[in-house]
Amino acid sequence: MDIVISSPVGDHSEDRAKRVLQLSPVTSKKIAIECTDTRNLNFSFSVSSSRVEVGWPHLSKMIGQEIPVKKGGITTVLIDLTDKDWEYCFFVLPCLLARPDILVVCGFTAPDNYPQPIKEELPPIETYGIRQPPGWITGLDFPSIAKDNHPKRHVFFLGFDSDRAQKFVQHYNWIREDCISVVGDPPYILDGQLKCRLANESFLKELPVSEFNRRTISAASPSDTILLLQQLIKDSSAIDIILLGTSPMTLGATLFYQYLPEKEKSRVRFLHDFPKRHVGRTVGVGQTWLFDCF
Repeated sequence: MDIVISSPVGDHSEDRAKRVLQLSPVTSKKIAIECTDTRNLNFSFSVSSSRVEVGWPHLSKMIGQEIPVKKGGITTVLIDLTDKDWEYCFFVLPCLLARPDILVVCGFTAPDNYPQPIKEELPPIETYGIRQPPGWITGLDFPSIAKDNHPKRHVFFLGFDSDRAQKFVQHYNWIREDCISVVGDPPYILDGQLKCRLANESFLKELPVSEFNRRTISAASPSDTILLLQQLIKDSSAIDIILLGTSPMTLGATLFYQYLPEKEKSRVRFLHDFPKRHVGRTVGVGQTWLFDCF
């Protein structure tokens, strides 16, 4: 592994957020990237003892400077998504995937458990408002897209945050029949499906009780997410993707989009609410997964 990109590790970091870095070769170049201002999407970029603050549009240039083209060779880059999934998937991964001289591998370390009592919902997450991620803005007038009378779909990859999904429905006044819930089945969390359903109870109770509107996939498999989205875009005029679930699900949705034909990308819109940083809610260090992104 030539390069490792991870969040800065400190005393405040969860133990599982340190695992990938600890297992990385000593000889690997370490780059630490962290979103320090979620509202304005400013990032800290650290290499060795050097640290600078940059806005999201400058991340690609900074990464390019630190990962120069290797003449006649391939550079392998490991991105640790454990503590920075949407930040890295939206703003770091695309510029690496665009380079044929780079092979990207993403790592994710699961918690040992998510010990929230099964009948108790988590308090709501504070966010900075719903919008399209900069750099991922659909060029066409997305709401007016129609194709063979197929409806637009709104695909929610659900997590454990109370009522977070419902805010998107209320914000856009979406028709419930066009909403699709995707509950991840995390193999590393006891009663994970049930906890997810309880946290999203107000959203789920308004959805049609049908196999089409209610999906379940592995929360640890990006390929499951990719396959589901490939199926849904065939049957829809356009799809919204709302990523509130696990890091592997976020990675899968990102890869689905990155490898779509350019003419199809205008039929996909990512929406996010940009949550404020909060104290981790997991305990322990579980299994570590590595996912090829090429």
